[in-house]
Amino acid sequence: MFDDEMYINFEFMNEYKGLTFKDRKTDYEFDYKTLYETEISIALPEGFKIEKKPENLKIIDEDYEIEANFTLKGNTNKKKKSFQFKNALLRKKHLESWAAAHKKLLEFYNSSITLTKS
Repeated sequence: MFDDEMYINFEFMNEYKGLTFKDRKTDYEFDYKTLYETEISIALPEGFKIEKKPENLKIIDEDYEIEANFTLKGNTNKKKKSFQFKNALLRKKHLESWAAAHKKLLEFYNSSITLTKS
């Protein structure tokens, strides 16, 4: 905590963080189709409110979908992430769009929530 601000980063799993294809020239095949969801809840400390939170993320592609968002209900903040690889495949023609989506995902992972005393 600094002065009257507290910073919270919910991220500890970094799912698919290493899934980069900088020099790949062919399709990438997963072992199986994937639907992976996580949800983390945290109670806000008494006397604090959310001042700033990351933008929600929603990316839909023919091969995959990524969704990550925060919701506040009462004094509980929830972070939910969902990854779906629909065909167990990232086709070569989608690797460029994956790179852009991956960049946004890393930005989301590196962001934090700022709490201030209310």
